[in-house]
Amino acid sequence: MIRRDAARAGRILLLAIAVALAPLRVATADPPPGVLPPPAGAGRDATVGLRIEKALNRRDSAALQALVDPGAMIDHALADLTLPSLQSTAIREGAMGGLGQLSRNAITLIARQGGVARLMKSLPGEAHDRHLVRIVFHDEDGTVSGLEYLDFLTGDNGLVHDWFSHAQGEWMSGRARTLLITMTAEPGNHPQLFGSRSFDTEALSTLVTFAGQYHSGNTAAAHRTLDALPDTFRATRTWASLRATVASDLDPETYQASLQHLGDRFGKADDLQFQLFDLHVLNGEPDKALAALRRFERSTIEDGHTNRLKCLIAADAGDLEAATGHCRRSIQLEPQVEDAWWALAGLGNLGNDAGLVLDALDGLEWHFGMDFDPSELLRIDDYGWLKGSPEFKRWAAPRRIRHARW
Repeated sequence: MIRRDAARAGRILLLAIAVALAPLRVATADPPPGVLPPPAGAGRDATVGLRIEKALNRRDSAALQALVDPGAMIDHALADLTLPSLQSTAIREGAMGGLGQLSRNAITLIARQGGVARLMKSLPGEAHDRHLVRIVFHDEDGTVSGLEYLDFLTGDNGLVHDWFSHAQGEWMSGRARTLLITMTAEPGNHPQLFGSRSFDTEALSTLVTFAGQYHSGNTAAAHRTLDALPDTFRATRTWASLRATVASDLDPETYQASLQHLGDRFGKADDLQFQLFDLHVLNGEPDKALAALRRFERSTIEDGHTNRLKCLIAADAGDLEAATGHCRRSIQLEPQVEDAWWALAGLGNLGNDAGLVLDALDGLEWHFGMDFDPSELLRIDDYGWLKGSPEFKRWAAPRRIRHARW
């Protein structure tokens, strides 16, 4: 459902840029408790989306599982498959248990990676309503380490029928279909696997092996097993996207090569742009990375974190003016994106813009309860140049008085 880091290798590069922009993180305080409310204009009845958000943030796997319609999810996964009644019953019973384990695994993963969920918008549809939930992952020091955007589709019963992972470029029902079909020996189903029109027993055995390796955490072996499938399988988008997802837990070179394969063959699809953003970062292509984010924003959402990423990409490309604009847009949309304030301070340091640095520090104090000691600040090499500037003298005066009283 959710990868540990929804842009794992690419975000590592971006975090390196972020560290350069913000070498100082002092006097930090925990952000205000609670989860931000949905932004204005979130759409019609957002109740279901808010329940999903609440279950994820409370680490409540039972509540999350209760929000999923397992019958509808399995119907999506098994659509158009020919199954004998006994086999259909067995597969459905197994899938029911699997969905419960899926909820528990998702909650464990989010908790381990410091994930914070937020409902971004809820939109009506003819067959399904759509609820877009963003999950922001954090390192132990609170730095953003990854992002995931999940599109949940709900039916008239108010329960989730399916969901799409933008980090993995795939519907959950599609992933379940790939694995469930390995449980059936019905020949009529085999041509539907991965969209392939040919099938052999050896390929089925290979997929069974893959499923066991992947779910046991042996991702290196699972990646090699996927490569052993016939050409007809390896020509499909499902195979390419799944392979890139598996590779995200391997070394950056393998991840980059897997993304390159996906991009070369299916890179025009709007719903793959968030996944392919990593490819452009790894390839050192800032223009393409920015273009991918903009396409994602047009089709899905523009928020504080998409603009934070654009800020880091522009800064790495040396365009400090554009980077500043993206960071300002980030905090305009979501002032609670702490990393954007630090990036803004870093941009001020790079451009010797005292006003920009101090505006960013003001924002950190206002929104996150921080309190900067001017004397301590000047002892940091990256901020020492502020000494003597008129802006810093005005900014420091009331703070010196306050800190002298302590």
